[in-house]
Amino acid sequence: MLLSAAHLSASEHAQGARRVVYLGAVIAFAVTMCIFTFLLFDAYGDMGMVNLGIMTINVFTFLAALLGAWTFVAAAYALPWRWSATCVALVSLVFVGIVALYVPPATNLLVQLEHLTYRRPGAHLAVVALNWPILFILGAVIIDSLVHWAKRKGWSRRKQTLIVAASALVGFLPVPIIFPIYPLVLAQLIGIPGLLVSLLLGLLGAYIGSWLGRGTGEPMNALEG
Repeated sequence: MLLSAAHLSASEHAQGARRVVYLGAVIAFAVTMCIFTFLLFDAYGDMGMVNLGIMTINVFTFLAALLGAWTFVAAAYALPWRWSATCVALVSLVFVGIVALYVPPATNLLVQLEHLTYRRPGAHLAVVALNWPILFILGAVIIDSLVHWAKRKGWSRRKQTLIVAASALVGFLPVPIIFPIYPLVLAQLIGIPGLLVSLLLGLLGAYIGSWLGRGTGEPMNALEG
């Protein structure tokens, strides 16, 4: 709907309204990415571990690559800017910053109004902000660059999807802001074989997400054009 409105604004030569509508589309993609990311936090720990009998794997990278590639590739195709996915990632980080700044004082105020106390005294931080995957921005930059290059070179759908998935996988590794060496800890927990299988699943997720993202973004771009 937002991109259809952008098309109508362009046809009426209302460039200011068109920019506002595109900004709304970026925010919508960013909110979608935030919602997807909230669903990933449990996959850092035990809920993300799957015991296959011969090895244990972690599904964080698979889920993050599936949902992240879907959102970023869709944005790269739907919006007319070269760095559309990067803008989406940056706006999502702005939301994370708002959560980090707003939630602790708001929670403190609520505790005071309800005459409650914390179980543990001291400063309290927003866990959501601390657990945010910091490499998402890298994945978005890679996707923007490769989608732009693919359009210029006329890559086939299969070639582009495979290259985008393989290249952007690094952006969907489990690297939270508060604990950037977590992949090393994860490797110790599940072992090298489990880690390799987890990465292969992540590649599959990135491939599916890239395919879905293009299928989602191109019709949106058609609405705009």
